Amino acid sequence: MAMEILNIEDDLNVSLAVRKMLNIHGYTVHCAHSGEEGVEICKQNSPSLVLLDIGLPGIDGYETLRQIKMLDNGIPVVMMTAYETASMVVKAIDMGASDYLTKPVAMEDLGGVVAKWVGDGAEEEKGLASEHGLAGVLGSSECMQGVFKTVLRIAKTQATVLLTGESGTGKEALARAIHEHGNCANQPFVSVNCASIPGNLLESELFGHERGAFTDAHEAKEGLVEAAAGGTLFLDEIGLMPVELQGKILTLLETRKFRRLGSSRELDAQVRFIAATNANL
Repeated sequence: MAMEILNIEDDLNVSLAVRKMLNIHGYTVHCAHSGEEGVEICKQNSPSLVLLDIGLPGIDGYETLRQIKMLDNGIPVVMMTAYETASMVVKAIDMGASDYLTKPVAMEDLGGVVAKWVGDGAEEEKGLASEHGLAGVLGSSECMQGVFKTVLRIAKTQATVLLTGESGTGKEALARAIHEHGNCANQPFVSVNCASIPGNLLESELFGHERGAFTDAHEAKEGLVEAAAGGTLFLDEIGLMPVELQGKILTLLETRKFRRLGSSRELDAQVRFIAATNANL
């Protein structure tokens, strides 16, 4: 089944060009020419991705984004604007947009952004162990089938993922399924329970340390972020991570850079992050 893209664009020429290009690459494209029309399409059939122009007749792109996110906060939305300013981009991202493009959009740039968020349109959604679930996760109910569809949708992307649910509902199994159905399935999957490691040791476990960074640090040691390079780092029970460490995790997620304890050298975090919690964060 082809990935379904919704393009909300009032310029008919731009809409036609986008549709033709994405059709060639294997995506199914639905077009809406106003925010109201786009929201109605989302109500009827949740798309894999929305391409959303900011300057629309009627309700503008920001209001359209707000309403789409109220319907389904998990739909990636890429904003498109002919008048890029830093404030416009920040506002869109703050409201939940996943990415943005400046018009006129180069078709290769558009294709790259679409592939980033929903994967290759020419590749069918595959990887189901059976019609009853993913490898390692079983379920035939309508609710679980929706979960499996979401997993397959995001697995091919590098988006950071937060899994929420009660203890015992299979959050780590789903994290492994996202990893195994992604593009880095042959790379490490490293899991760390943030509640099981004392707060004063968790930073060293995650970031590593240099020799002499603290008492008993007799030799340099790489952390779990480095150990997971190329693959996935799963942070279980993220809600129980010490508050003083959360700021450093935020910097890591935003910049994809970190330092070992006792070092001034920045390292690149070449890893996908998945977190889980059973708490209301």
